[in-house]
Amino acid sequence: MLVVAVASGAPLNGPGPIIVPAESAGPLVEPPVISSGSTGVLKADVTLERAGPPGSNDPTLFGGLPLYSDPVEPLRFAAGYAFATPDGKSYPAQFPAPTLKVQPGDTVDLTVRDRLADAPGLTLPPEAAITNVHTHGLVVSPLDEGDNVYRTMTTEGSFRTRVVIPPDHQPGVDWYHAHRHGYVANQVYGGLAGILQIGDPLDPWPQYKGKYTERYLDLTLGLINTDMATGDRYLANPRAFPGGQLAPYGTTFPERPAAGRREGRLQGRPRPRGPGDGNHYAEGRTRPWRGRSRDVHDARHGDAADPLAAP
Repeated sequence: MLVVAVASGAPLNGPGPIIVPAESAGPLVEPPVISSGSTGVLKADVTLERAGPPGSNDPTLFGGLPLYSDPVEPLRFAAGYAFATPDGKSYPAQFPAPTLKVQPGDTVDLTVRDRLADAPGLTLPPEAAITNVHTHGLVVSPLDEGDNVYRTMTTEGSFRTRVVIPPDHQPGVDWYHAHRHGYVANQVYGGLAGILQIGDPLDPWPQYKGKYTERYLDLTLGLINTDMATGDRYLANPRAFPGGQLAPYGTTFPERPAAGRREGRLQGRPRPRGPGDGNHYAEGRTRPWRGRSRDVHDARHGDAADPLAAP
């Protein structure tokens, strides 16, 4: 389970308080779940897609809503994993990416195609379009086609990732994300991340099983601007250095763009509403949550906040 109520003081060189809108951005949109089922193998084709700039009509999804890439800086791009499974189901490129649900002893078998260089608009530096897949938190082999963060998956051809989970692997909620060194932060911040659940995280607390409605969630912080000409939302970065890369650890933040808002979000939406009752998830409800915090540049500075808190 994820405890979603973290509040620590921002560092002196930090960007200040996180803005939480007074109004909800709509209902909580849970990511789709892809399960290994009775076969013990979670098999899927995965395509990395990058959004075009505002006005291109080529977005990815962020919290179920269209999101475009920055029209000025190529490394501030929105992206997502698009999944297709052997049973004919397909899921568009989105953040949060589909939740992968497997059991100890199962295998995650993905065929990865990198299409980050194919988006309209600005051209990515060649190294920024290279990727791989990391199963964060798993105790598995880091070699060959396994959880190998030193692999290079280029924009040509396809690449197999095959992660064999030991039968005695601990249950829990982990995550998967891009991890090609050099542009990890840009790719993950853009949306290349999702939940990876091993077994049932409630196994240590069986007294809670079946008593609550359980929700999957991704907790993230981000900056989204609105293009004044088209009305399209696009991803911005409050901590970008010249050249577009994210600031290193311990570095002073540049001034934030006046048009942007750095917001805490669940599933890409600030203050999502509960199903059916219109209430926000900040109103003292008890619910088990399964999820991960995805904040590649804020959490490392100790600047976290509850995106559910009232303004």
